Amino acid sequence: MSRLTIILTDLITRAQSGHPVPFTKLASGLRVAVRCLPGGGRQMSLTRTASQKPSVKEAEVCRDHAAWPLASIEEARTVSGLPCLLITEARP
Repeated sequence: MSRLTIILTDLITRAQSGHPVPFTKLASGLRVAVRCLPGGGRQMSLTRTASQKPSVKEAEVCRDHAAWPLASIEEARTVSGLPCLLITEARP
């Protein structure tokens, strides 16, 4: 199991509705957070800085390591206006 898989598994496991969103900053500078959606699904957000946005390749790697092969990836902005990518877990 890779280090990234362990980190993402921990974040996903700690994500609970109504609780603070767990996040971590990876060595690459990528900030990863996981939250629970109202319908029971989960969503991972990837951010960097105001001048740098995360790449789709980084999102694909995180999606694969989280074992969410059918998850969608979309561009968005955080509440504070930072560019981010959202990876939304596919629900059956």
